[in-house]
Amino acid sequence: MSAIKLHHIVKHYDNRTILHGIDLDVNDGEFVALVGPSGCGKSTLLRTIAGLEPMSSGTITLGQRVLNDVAPKDRDMAMVFQNYALYPHMTVRDNLGFALKIKGVDKHARAERVAQIAATLGLAQELDRYPRQLSGGQRQRVAMGRAIVRQPAAFLFDEPLSNLDAKLRIQMRTEIKALHQKLRATTIYVTHDQVEAMTMADRIVVLRNGRIEQQGTPLQLYDRPVNTFVAGFIGSPAMNLIQGTMRNGEHPCVLSNDGIQLPVGPVPSTVQPGQPVIYGIRPEHLHIVSEPGIEARVTVVEPTGAETHVAARLGTTALLISLRNRFTQAPDSPLFIMPEVKQVHLFDADTGYRLN
Repeated sequence: MSAIKLHHIVKHYDNRTILHGIDLDVNDGEFVALVGPSGCGKSTLLRTIAGLEPMSSGTITLGQRVLNDVAPKDRDMAMVFQNYALYPHMTVRDNLGFALKIKGVDKHARAERVAQIAATLGLAQELDRYPRQLSGGQRQRVAMGRAIVRQPAAFLFDEPLSNLDAKLRIQMRTEIKALHQKLRATTIYVTHDQVEAMTMADRIVVLRNGRIEQQGTPLQLYDRPVNTFVAGFIGSPAMNLIQGTMRNGEHPCVLSNDGIQLPVGPVPSTVQPGQPVIYGIRPEHLHIVSEPGIEARVTVVEPTGAETHVAARLGTTALLISLRNRFTQAPDSPLFIMPEVKQVHLFDADTGYRLN
């Protein structure tokens, strides 16, 4: 069993607390992504699991084994770094086989294992080349192969794709996901790119200021964000968040700070008339309609091919609309929109937490 359990992990740097008592269970064979803005503690948490950073308090368990006092090399975890960390003076073959050589694996068995991993990662033709002779994607494959060849209990990835261009990043995330589906190894993957996390992970853990804000499957976080932070972080383009005041009645609505009525679906009885709220609606759940609708004004039109993103202003609030069809209205022209009321998210204006 290679489940990882973190119990109340605390990390201090000088007088600053970086991790505030993190509790997290990663199931055997699960792919968990840690996401959050820069400085939220995700890389520190990963390095703490790997043993590269000493924790101030808490317990890390791999299967039935407590790792607190275990050296990084003895934790049975393989880490893939952002900068690949390949040995520049070694060929791909030697890079892949180095960990096995250190462990004393005989030459024949080592060569067989390296050939197997190279074939799996599409590196069979590159074994006699040096890292400087490889593309960024090939270097990343070598870095992953060097981790896989050890057959560790768990893999730790620290933003491994951030140095690649956009096209290669998409290709590599597909390859990593396919590799995980084949190996079914326990994986913790740190990224600042929430699209990467959404497309690859079984479960996403959102961190902010060293605390877990929410965790769940990608669609759970997308459909039911627990607060405005998660709502604004998960989803690309991000959710529209509009300040307003609740108005209950036969047709409940939110009155925005600009006096614009925004329709909502069923409202919990705990949400009181006059209560300050934040009205959340994702760009794809806003539709352009004929009058009557809610009037906004076009700011910028961004065609992306499959979609068109329309930046608009609703009173003084910036709004983004995502359309599947073409849109050619000129800047500053009026347009009329209507939200899908079943897709409206209500958050408390003071705490930022979900109300509906």
